[in-house]
Amino acid sequence: MLLNLLPHRELRRRRQRQAFRRAIAAAAGLGLFMAALGYALQQQRLAGQQRRNELLSAEVARLDAQLREVRQVQAGMAALQRREQALQALQLERRRPAQLFEALAQHLPAGVQLTALRQAGDVVALQGVALGSAEVATLLQRLAQAAPVLQQPALVELQATAPMPGREPGGRFDFTLELRLQRAQADAPAGPAASAPASHPPAVPVS
Repeated sequence: MLLNLLPHRELRRRRQRQAFRRAIAAAAGLGLFMAALGYALQQQRLAGQQRRNELLSAEVARLDAQLREVRQVQAGMAALQRREQALQALQLERRRPAQLFEALAQHLPAGVQLTALRQAGDVVALQGVALGSAEVATLLQRLAQAAPVLQQPALVELQATAPMPGREPGGRFDFTLELRLQRAQADAPAGPAASAPASHPPAVPVS
């Protein structure tokens, strides 16, 4: 008895091909699903990152606005401090002549008479007549004690002149002193008048 197995073999091959196609289709579908899932996750991460970037940008803008306000407040405070310092310096500058004459009146010894006063910036030049060199030395010592109103008193010139009535010959001395006034502001930079040699405008007699 002969059996024809060709139809069974053809049917089996057909089933195998169909199974293979289904496996290929399933693999392709799974690949597409995984790709779509990965794309969706990537888009979700990008959207989350974009939201975080927007929040960060908004926070940075808010902080920048606050910093600008702080800078404006600091600039206003600095301007107020400069104006206050300028007013204080002006008040001190106005008091300096009175302080100078008060200090001279308090520390001028007997036997000394001032004849002229010159001022150039912080430098003051004093001219006067003394009965002797000892009186000039006493004047220098007393002016040195008048700090900080009067600073760095120094003898510039001492010259014996004609004797005064009732004194021995050579007992009268003309002298010139220089000293510095206290600055109106302690931290102010030294001006050219304070560092350069004092010029001598016309003398102003004082009695």
